[in-house]
Amino acid sequence: MTRQDRADRERERLRQDSAQLGPASRAPGLPRLLWMPLMLAPVLGWFQALCTLWAAVMAVFQHGVRHAATQALRGPSRLIPMVALCWWASLLIAEMASQQPAAWWTALRFLLVIVPACALIPVFNDAGVTHEQIGRWARVSVWVTTCVVGLEYVVTVHGAGLAHHRPRALSGNALFVATMLVPMMMLSWLDPLPRNGHAWAWRWATHAVGVFCLSALLGARTSTLVAVVLTPLPLLWLRRGRWRVREWVALAGCAALVLSLAFVGAKTSAWYGERWDALLTLLTSADLSSVTDYGIATRAQHWPAAWHAFLKQPWLGYGFLQEHSVLVQHLPAGAPVLPTAHQQFLSFLLWAGLPGLLTGGLFIALPVLLAWRNRRGRVALYAATALSLPLMLHGLTDTLLDDLRIVSFHLMMTVLLNAAIEPSVET
Repeated sequence: MTRQDRADRERERLRQDSAQLGPASRAPGLPRLLWMPLMLAPVLGWFQALCTLWAAVMAVFQHGVRHAATQALRGPSRLIPMVALCWWASLLIAEMASQQPAAWWTALRFLLVIVPACALIPVFNDAGVTHEQIGRWARVSVWVTTCVVGLEYVVTVHGAGLAHHRPRALSGNALFVATMLVPMMMLSWLDPLPRNGHAWAWRWATHAVGVFCLSALLGARTSTLVAVVLTPLPLLWLRRGRWRVREWVALAGCAALVLSLAFVGAKTSAWYGERWDALLTLLTSADLSSVTDYGIATRAQHWPAAWHAFLKQPWLGYGFLQEHSVLVQHLPAGAPVLPTAHQQFLSFLLWAGLPGLLTGGLFIALPVLLAWRNRRGRVALYAATALSLPLMLHGLTDTLLDDLRIVSFHLMMTVLLNAAIEPSVET
């Protein structure tokens, strides 16, 4: 029996269980349409997290805990709660080992994000959402996010004269807005626009607008580089058949346009220009002593300090709440101290040691693991990669999963992509 046959049998058994437990879990209103505000998470992060909690409560009250647990803990979707709870358990064990009074509150905070997302697995499985719909709403998300961030940029930077201010949008932090925007840009290529020149123009326009938002409005250096580097991915992955010469020329021209927008956007303000110039100096000279940029200089101090701290306690780590105090102990005297190591994988090691790195890495790669395990098609595997890969690359220079909005967004998007119906026509 093949893996696909086993997955089909699991789905059939879940359908039989649903018939015994009552009506299909089509919760009305908010739960079924939750994936739409989820697409706007870059500028509605906390609203999306609250929607998740409320929708899960509604779904559980309507269909009961048994129905939600049966579908979430059995069948092809069971990997989602397993990996999420294993990561949470590694954090909890490390937190309890640190003997801090706030350990239980830390555990509860993460559970308030993980459990509702897992409880909504049967709701999303029955919602009938397609990859095409996800792509369409992801395109809407990129344009809406750019407009909201652009409005704040005009009001604060130009209107109020705050030259060193980064727009925070409604989610409250430019870093996390940028982190959630890049996957939306990649998923927007799933929108099945008609196969003509206007369709490709829309796709490229959406991607270019997203890059401009990242570089010019948010000043997010890592996110901009990730978006530019991943520009060819949807074309090379989703395009079928041989490429003709004119298509390669068009691809090169559009890629040059994206790079030009990133460069022009980086020069929209003197402060942004200084930040990008510092990064360019580092990339061309590889000499940290010549870089005066605060963000780069502090990372260069924090990463070795975090690594040395990990080597002293590699198996359990120090606990989620102890990262700042641990960095204080290992940084040079007088050095500025950031709240985190500003590198996600080093933060995993500080939070919960090697188990934290293993389970945290699985949590980031969860969409791809699900797509591979369930033998999904080419489009589904691309969508999973579009969610995991930007977060993994961004985690090389920032700590992201200390923010519950990112945890909620990544987990809910994983649930959504896992439940999405394969497209009938390839993009």
